[in-house]
Amino acid sequence: MSDDLAQQQGRNQSAEPVHARAPYTPPRMTVVDPLEVLPRLLQHAQGGNADAAYLLAVVYHCGCGVPRDPQQASFWLAYASQLGHPAAGQTLGNMWTTPAPKG
Repeated sequence: MSDDLAQQQGRNQSAEPVHARAPYTPPRMTVVDPLEVLPRLLQHAQGGNADAAYLLAVVYHCGCGVPRDPQQASFWLAYASQLGHPAAGQTLGNMWTTPAPKG
């Protein structure tokens, strides 16, 4: 392959082989206290944010930092679905056919 063609295709013929590069390091995950985030999540959900409503449903369904509350989970899933969240309706249906996580 000519150098011009290699440059046009974004390749560098002198580049080191893939196996010689540094290993991939995934980004760090930030661990947050659900009780710290819950008030802002609630505020955004009440303001019509479908993603926030969906996350609230997950929080209540799993009991992440709050007592498990299937009624609250159902409410927020239905609301997220009304707001157009793509997974909320399906998750609401699955919630009643799949046991909740324990612990």
